[in-house]
Amino acid sequence: MPRDFLPPLRFQWLSRYYDPLMDRLFRDRRRKARFVAALGVGRGTRLLDVGCGTARLAAALAVDCRQPRLVGIDRDLESVLIAAARLRRLSLNGGLVVGDAASLPFASGSFDCVTSTLVFHHLSTPKKRIALRETLRALRARGRFLLLDFARPSGTLRRLAFLGVRLFDGWRETAANASGEVPVLMIKEGFRGIREEYLDDTPFGTLRCYSATSQESGPSPAVGPYEGSQNVSVTPK
Repeated sequence: MPRDFLPPLRFQWLSRYYDPLMDRLFRDRRRKARFVAALGVGRGTRLLDVGCGTARLAAALAVDCRQPRLVGIDRDLESVLIAAARLRRLSLNGGLVVGDAASLPFASGSFDCVTSTLVFHHLSTPKKRIALRETLRALRARGRFLLLDFARPSGTLRRLAFLGVRLFDGWRETAANASGEVPVLMIKEGFRGIREEYLDDTPFGTLRCYSATSQESGPSPAVGPYEGSQNVSVTPK
């Protein structure tokens, strides 16, 4: 396994337990519903979910009767296979790709909106910056980016709670989240109109939802799929 990649629960064999743990310990369905409300997409929106995991966002969009043209990308093959089964079970259309947030295999300007939930705290600060740059490239001019992740704790108790996440997911990887630097990185990489949509205190720390837009002039020229990807696609029918 590459050094810069960890499955959602750190060990590959735990991926199958991700959904029940998120439901029971994290109340993730409620949190996804709040995220969908902030997202506000409608029918036909070209939406990319970076770090889609097991397609929990797609399921939340279905409950909310939203029908964007959804593509999910995740580096964990086990999670993508679980996501494909979920889409089939819910009779949802969507594309799923095994790939890396730091090198998105999509042409520039491919999406109206990009989302990412609970992914960026797994990335080192240099890789966060690369992933943000790639997100900006994948967005159309004046496209929207919505990011939900652990961020600067709202108080001492949340700061202590977040220590467990930092030890589990990596001190270096979570440093920018803990210091509140993620919005600054978004600005440095070219996003505009950064806004904190809401704050959500959890038993594991503080989540903050940030929205941003791409530059009006649009992203840089297209690049092809990166060579390090397994380039595996799963599109349930």
